[in-house]
Parts: sequence; C-alpha cells; structure tokens
Amino acid sequence: MRPFTVIRIKQNCKMKYFTILIFIIFSNCVYGQASSWGDFFISIEFEKDIPVKQIEVAYYQSAGQNIERINFYPDSLKNTIEISGHHGFVVGASFPVVVFSYKERILNDSNHNGLREEGKIEVENLYYLIIQKDSFSTSDEGFNSKLKFSNEKPNIIIRHKNINGKIKYNVSNEPDYFLPTNEMRISNRLVKVQND
Repeated sequence: MRPFTVIRIKQNCKMKYFTILIFIIFSNCVYGQASSWGDFFISIEFEKDIPVKQIEVAYYQSAGQNIERINFYPDSLKNTIEISGHHGFVVGASFPVVVFSYKERILNDSNHNGLREEGKIEVENLYYLIIQKDSFSTSDEGFNSKLKFSNEKPNIIIRHKNINGKIKYNVSNEPDYFLPTNEMRISNRLVKVQND
C-alpha cells in the first residue's frame, strides 16, 4: 500500500503545477478596468462678442464615459456658462469633448469666378472644450486657470500631469486650424444638453 500512496502524492503535485500553470496563462489574457463616479463643475467665460444666451451646449458620447446628469447655466451679465453634473468613467479615460455653438447670420460678400454673390448666410460657430482627464472640475484644488473662449482661439485644451501625487494642469487656447484631432476624442453620438 505504501508505494501506491507515494505515487498518488506525486500525481497530486503534478496536478497542482498544471493548475497553477493554467491559471498564469489565463490571467495574462484577462484585463480589469477600474471605474468610478463623480460630480463635475466647469465655469467658462466667453468674449463679449459671443452671446452666451444664444449658445447651445452638447457633448460627444464616448466609450468609457457615462454622463448621468448634466446642466448648464448661462449668465449674460458675466458672459459665462457654468456646466455641472454627475458622470461615471473608466479610470484613465478623458472627459467627453464639450461643444458650445451658436448660429449667426452674416453678410456674404464673395466673388466666385467673376460672379459677385451678396446676401446673408447662416454660420454655426463651434467652440471645443477638450479635457484630457477622467474627472475634472474648475473648482479642483490646484486648478487656478481661467477658461475663456474667443473667436480667434475657439478651442480650449486642458492637459494634466501627476507629479509626486499632485496634479499639475496645463491650459491652452488654440486657433481652429491647430485643433489636434489625435487629442480630441469624438464619437458618432453628439448629445445636446437641455438648458434648465
């Protein structure tokens, strides 16, 4: 009986090694993602020639982000808009791109092939807020920049770095021809925000 017992122990050891090996191989194929929920608050100023009362707000719905509630409040006296809400996100995903737009009718005074065209055309002005951080608020500790849109620089890009546990922000206003599409994560779903 004794030799049989020894053989059985060896088989159990082989089975344990085999099980550990299978677990290691399988664990290399499985990925986990941390997710979280949070509130956000963003205050944006506009130059005087951009009427905040005529602005509509929308955001690109994208993977890794789920905005559960969003509101915006225009203030014509300060020419600002405040956006607040609650959203869920996969840690490391960027905040959805927020688009501010307003339509205006402008005089079309163009000359094409010697033919002069006159009249008014409708133009939709777009202002992009690109935030390269998953959870963000302009009231965050350490964020001391003013966000301001102008017609000359209609894009705001907020980048961040984590230096020794402290978040350092870099805010840049960019002209429309400089908009870096590799940093602007958009999708095929643009969700319009209803004004309260």
